Amino acid sequence: MRHASGLLVAAFAVALAGNAMAQGHDHMHMGHSSKDSADTPATREFKVSHQQMMKNMAVPYTGDPDVDFRLQMIPHHQGAIDMAKVAMRRAKNPWSRQLAESIIVEQQREIDQMQGWLRSHGVTTASIGDPTHTIGPNSFRSLPLEPGTRDEAAGATWVPGSGAPLQ
Repeated sequence: MRHASGLLVAAFAVALAGNAMAQGHDHMHMGHSSKDSADTPATREFKVSHQQMMKNMAVPYTGDPDVDFRLQMIPHHQGAIDMAKVAMRRAKNPWSRQLAESIIVEQQREIDQMQGWLRSHGVTTASIGDPTHTIGPNSFRSLPLEPGTRDEAAGATWVPGSGAPLQ
């Protein structure tokens, strides 16, 4: 019995040591080394875009959920646009490039709508920047149009993938 207990303790110690070594080994290969030599140019560009987005999202809260939502979403959407631009330059897969282009168009359209809403409600914002993409007639609309807006007067909504233009 003593011999079996000793073997069990030894086996457990070996298992723990092996697990600790494996975790240390995995940790070294997960990009936590002091040198990120494996970063590709695209990865570096994505990281810059992400860091800028996080910096731009650090805006003071107003206490108004309608305003705060838009103030947070504008830089979030701009971050998506910036990352999509990296994909447009670097991605090799046609579907990835098409998705990136769609993201640029839709996120910019939504930024424009949110900025317009903020202006119409008397909210002043720091310089958010100029539009980065021209919005075409096939922009996707995921929500009902806000009553009384120019968009509502424009007409029907476009269904993604339908190929049908806005009317």
